[in-house]
Amino acid sequence: MFALASQELIYPEDLKTDQHLLQEMLDGKIQQYETQKRYWHKNGYVIWVQLDVSLILDETGQPHFIVWQIQDISAQIRKSRDLQIVLNNTPAMIGYWDTDLQHRFGNFTYGEWFGFSPEQMKGLFIWEVIGENLYQRNREQIEGVLRGEEQFFEREITDIRGERRQVQFSYVPDMEDGYIQGFVALGIDITARHDAEKALFKQKELARITLESIGDSVIAVDTEGRITLFNPVAQRMTGWSLEKALGKPIEEVMDLVEEGTFTPLPNPIRMALSERKTVGMSLIDLCLSW
Repeated sequence: MFALASQELIYPEDLKTDQHLLQEMLDGKIQQYETQKRYWHKNGYVIWVQLDVSLILDETGQPHFIVWQIQDISAQIRKSRDLQIVLNNTPAMIGYWDTDLQHRFGNFTYGEWFGFSPEQMKGLFIWEVIGENLYQRNREQIEGVLRGEEQFFEREITDIRGERRQVQFSYVPDMEDGYIQGFVALGIDITARHDAEKALFKQKELARITLESIGDSVIAVDTEGRITLFNPVAQRMTGWSLEKALGKPIEEVMDLVEEGTFTPLPNPIRMALSERKTVGMSLIDLCLSW
């Protein structure tokens, strides 16, 4: 009757979760086991319990009775599930590895990158998840974090679909009473930023080569009138080197005066900045004061 009542209290999907363990116990293969199951509360909601089941033998070594120790772990399960929800909805890769380099918990991003679900990764060694090649490449940083030192580095990886990813990794040690317990691994996909930076560098390099090749003087300034670009022709015309001109006010490098009278003239670049329009000035009337 107790068994019937117990079966009715068990959440339907959990009815068969430990049947094979119970049978192994009755067959004498094991004497105890533990598991987690859901039960119906008398008020109609579901609770999670931790079951510790032990087989008591009689004097002849035959099964005498079974002891169930039941503990309500609903609060712990809710906290764990809330944490997993947060982890799974975080775009970064997050995981925890103990000092034996075995996986304790992680999020779905690991699955997207390496082909494992959070449940499948539990208990696996780090090289079984990320692969031997990446493990060896990250070994120096892993050894560092296990000494209690935070690690920050970038690495190019290839995910389970064969796609290249540029990843920014952080390894943060978990210390307790001065002893290392494990570490948290955080990986952020920066592929888009990395590719954009490479493209921008190529554009700047192309612009630099173009400016160095043309025969005109080209000077660029920021909104405060300080030089940010100074091509070779401008350097030859003014006598200023690129290194010395960068960051200088335009008037200091390009000091204009009227030809013949040497009367100081307003700099057209400064006028363009203040008036926010294109400003031209005849070079016939201008000369550099030097």
